Amino acid sequence: MGIVASTVGFIAIHQVIKLLLNNENLAHFQQKLNMDANSEKLSKFELVHAIKGRRRYRSDLLKDQKFAEDLKRKFDNISEFAFINKIKINNVTGSILLEYLSNDSNEKYIDDLFSGLNQNIEKLESGKELEAKKRSTISKRLTYLNFVMKKSLNKLNSSVANSTYNILDLKTFVGLLFFGLGGYRVLTLKEFPAGPQMMWWGYHILNIDK
Repeated sequence: MGIVASTVGFIAIHQVIKLLLNNENLAHFQQKLNMDANSEKLSKFELVHAIKGRRRYRSDLLKDQKFAEDLKRKFDNISEFAFINKIKINNVTGSILLEYLSNDSNEKYIDDLFSGLNQNIEKLESGKELEAKKRSTISKRLTYLNFVMKKSLNKLNSSVANSTYNILDLKTFVGLLFFGLGGYRVLTLKEFPAGPQMMWWGYHILNIDK
């Protein structure tokens, strides 16, 4: 019987947390977390004062007016919080004060609720770290690809220069090639606008860095 009651209580808490952090609120929640490298530590709800029927928690998230107002509205409207008599949020200190009917069940409910909110912060923080790792990996791969391409182009440039006894380099060769092919398409094949466009590309390549 105790296991069943605990399970039901866990499901209820989970549903309430989902209501407190709906999609819109969650997006704002995530944006707030992303603003600071130490956001997980700053954003967690820390219990700073507690006596029977009265608790005060602190979180930097509560300093954001939109988040605080939405959280307060959800507390006021969710029926599971009917045992809470007073909710006061201070945007300056980033704190929330709860005054409620105290009994073992309600005390545990408050414990589980804020524990669940902090677990959601941890999940968001883990997701942020994973995303940062992905971005770092992509950046490293792009840097390596850029290095390989530059190295290959330098080798090709040297090969062209050696083959033409330093008369041409890769840029000049490619520019003349485009310009010549464009002229051929204009004069011989009568292709418009493809021919002039290739000639423009060739001219543009030849004038790079000039």
